[in-house]
Amino acid sequence: MRFGVVGHSALAQEAVALWSSLGHEVLAAGWPEGAGDGAVERMPSVGALLDSLEPLRRVFVFGDDEVLAESYILALAARLDVSDVVVDAAISSPEGPARRMAMLSQPRARYVGFGLLSQDGGLRQATILGGGHKVGFDLVATLLEDLVGKGQCWYVGAGGAGQILSKLLAAFAWVERAALAEYASLLVNGCGVGAAEVALAVRGWGVQAGETPSLEAVARELECGGPRVDLAVKGASVEEQAASLLMSSGVASWMVFAAFYGRFSGGSSAKEREVHKSRYPRPANAELPAIGVLLEDCRASFLALRVIATVEFAEILGPVSDAWSLQASVVDCLRLLRGAHLTRSPMYEPFVTAAADPHGLSLLAYPRVQFMLSPLVPALRRVCQLAVATGVSMPVVAACLQHFDGKTSPWAGLRLGGA
Repeated sequence: MRFGVVGHSALAQEAVALWSSLGHEVLAAGWPEGAGDGAVERMPSVGALLDSLEPLRRVFVFGDDEVLAESYILALAARLDVSDVVVDAAISSPEGPARRMAMLSQPRARYVGFGLLSQDGGLRQATILGGGHKVGFDLVATLLEDLVGKGQCWYVGAGGAGQILSKLLAAFAWVERAALAEYASLLVNGCGVGAAEVALAVRGWGVQAGETPSLEAVARELECGGPRVDLAVKGASVEEQAASLLMSSGVASWMVFAAFYGRFSGGSSAKEREVHKSRYPRPANAELPAIGVLLEDCRASFLALRVIATVEFAEILGPVSDAWSLQASVVDCLRLLRGAHLTRSPMYEPFVTAAADPHGLSLLAYPRVQFMLSPLVPALRRVCQLAVATGVSMPVVAACLQHFDGKTSPWAGLRLGGA
């Protein structure tokens, strides 16, 4: 198949290499010298690229610069017609897809949004979430499946639904990673457990929680980082975009907001922990729990956090869907969040039943979910108490407990002063 790629990025380079290996003929504009040699045929301009394609033209727009990507879309809009398809795979703010669709409204070309759910930002073991024009999506679905495989390419709604849902899913994956960094900091910095011992324990948590790339990534960083643990993802933009997305939708997420603000606080430094100990000294006879008890409490607490994070994700999907035209079901979104774990692990099975319940109760109100959490939440409380006692900052884990108590406490929703 012959189609066009406009704009360059690492993702574009990876996609073109895959397409070329499958025998597709790719024309490229806006690529630097030396990039994609042998895999693309370079065009001097966007106009020349479009003139080289036959009717029912398919063009993919890539790029890590939002302004530059939109300049490409404007250049395309001047030459497109109603039968053409533009796939927007460039970086975007939450409002970006609507702005880009407006640019294409005059030629009425078919806009297809491209959201990528990936472990590392690449196409390996990734899922593509498509949005925009459904007919346009169907016309490029084969090309998208060539990148990630059959069954890994979903249409999730009109407009920018694909980009929006991918940002939300990535944010909750990032929240889990930030929480794991907090557990590691508590154990190593706050309690003096060896980094190698924590790494070994963290790998074992996946047996019950469902295997997750975050566990292996944190274990590797612990093994490489020695006694100093600083696992916060510096410079990442996913939590910024997700926080902006939720704020503009009028939706509150305890955990995403905690991860967002916790990133800027930078956690608790060694100096801050020493100041904390001098201000709030532990009683002379107070001792830390044994290492085995500490590790078990952190494991149980992490399992509770994953369940409560899943609950929060499911509960904010409704208002986010209303705000951004998502059409994917709650159960489908939960499967995207937890992958195959949802279908093969008893830990997440109750969410499938609860999400389909027409009464719309909070997932935490279901007896099976409460039964699942009842042995885990006490460990979550002990971990938060220990963090306060040792002066270790754990904003995501604390927000998890706050969300749980806010939904289940008999005092939740109490109006003070008769207001």
